[in-house]
Amino acid sequence: MTFLMLLGSALASTPVVAQGATVELGPSGGALVIEASSTRFDLELSKGWFSGSVKASRGDMNLTADEAEVTLGENGEIASAVARGRVVVSQGDHQATGDVALIEGDTVTLSGDPILTSPRHRMKGSEMVFQVGAKTVSCTACTVVVEER
Repeated sequence: MTFLMLLGSALASTPVVAQGATVELGPSGGALVIEASSTRFDLELSKGWFSGSVKASRGDMNLTADEAEVTLGENGEIASAVARGRVVVSQGDHQATGDVALIEGDTVTLSGDPILTSPRHRMKGSEMVFQVGAKTVSCTACTVVVEER
């Protein structure tokens, strides 16, 4: 998802461009690992752009998309991330799809006809908001189908 990029003030401020690279951001164990066909990272702006078969993972959560943009905060933490184009977020036996995923802190907002599926239910709406680590979802203009066992 293995190219390891260490960010720090000692690095030059010119953009880093790589084809078929993997970038690991954050502390080990809780690192966000991003793999893409093409990667551009501007160290001065603390921003990365990923395109072509983007795959990102942190712990047991996985995301795939056509492209993504990640902005780092002052201490190297992920301030925000946006994934666009055929976005799929999966964790265990739960999967959510949509056109755009906005990630800010522990909040993931999925829009563009998002659909959430799990073994016993399916949910479709105009926007879904997930809290990482919580077992809840908020859904706008939502239809829920619950399967009988």
